[in-house]
Amino acid sequence: MRRPILTVTAVALALVGTLAGCGRPATHPAAPNVVRLGALVPLSGANAPAGLAMVPAFQMAVDEANAAGGVLGRRVELVTEDDACDPGTAVVKANELIAKDITVSVGGLCSAATLPTLKIFRAAGVPMIIPGANSTDLLAPRYDSVFLLAGTTAIEAQRAVAWARPLGVHRLALVGDGTSFSGAIVAAAATSVKAADSGIALAAQLTLTQGAAAYPQIVEAVLRERADMVFFTPRTDRRRVRPGAAVGPVRAAGGDVGREVQGDHRGGAGAVHHAGVRRGQARAGRGAACRWRRPGRRAHGDHDNPG
Repeated sequence: MRRPILTVTAVALALVGTLAGCGRPATHPAAPNVVRLGALVPLSGANAPAGLAMVPAFQMAVDEANAAGGVLGRRVELVTEDDACDPGTAVVKANELIAKDITVSVGGLCSAATLPTLKIFRAAGVPMIIPGANSTDLLAPRYDSVFLLAGTTAIEAQRAVAWARPLGVHRLALVGDGTSFSGAIVAAAATSVKAADSGIALAAQLTLTQGAAAYPQIVEAVLRERADMVFFTPRTDRRRVRPGAAVGPVRAAGGDVGREVQGDHRGGAGAVHHAGVRRGQARAGRGAACRWRRPGRRAHGDHDNPG
């Protein structure tokens, strides 16, 4: 899910001002003249590259706010914890952030890890601004203190199916892993495909098990059902799904399909398409993104956010 995260902290700081006169359950006395923003992001595991790129972006916004005098005269601090995109770890780390007296939560990349933290932050009176996680499951509790910045999985699925039509796709296979993000987007995509006006048939709806050494059964099912495109949604190592030249004309698509999968398709295999929109290609918000890009590279190196 490649979504702009550079404005997350700015939104959080604006929200802090609205909380100034509001009560919240007390944990322990807040440090004077400090506003703490808490970020649960993956700093280890398969999704660490994305999390490690998010933290400098958050810090840039914090530094900018402090250079302008802070918020309501108070200095802003960023507190990060590693949720490893794991639900159990996220619960532990969310409680640790609350113990550090954060004012707003600004993290959340993986939906499966973000979902169990909703009740924890809600009970502590901590609003959540979620930059990356976008499963519709996050909206189910209808908390008025939770704000998603990314389009939901329902929107993502609808656009992916619509995007497949001009590519000449006739039979689409959906692959998920049963987690919150993947399960929600597969279900929404299946609904879109089954619509009378989709013009696309649902070839297969498959679920893989996270952590397996390889997924040959997925490839075999795709071939057996004569799919001409695979919409691959799990946040897993796609190098384990190695259809290679055996797949022939089958194309792969997914919000996180990377170069490693494109490498697997050398030698006559189908093309690999990226269903996401890179920040540099997005028209909406381009000016704001460019404003951050140069100082970001200057401060944290000449590279784009891999997340």
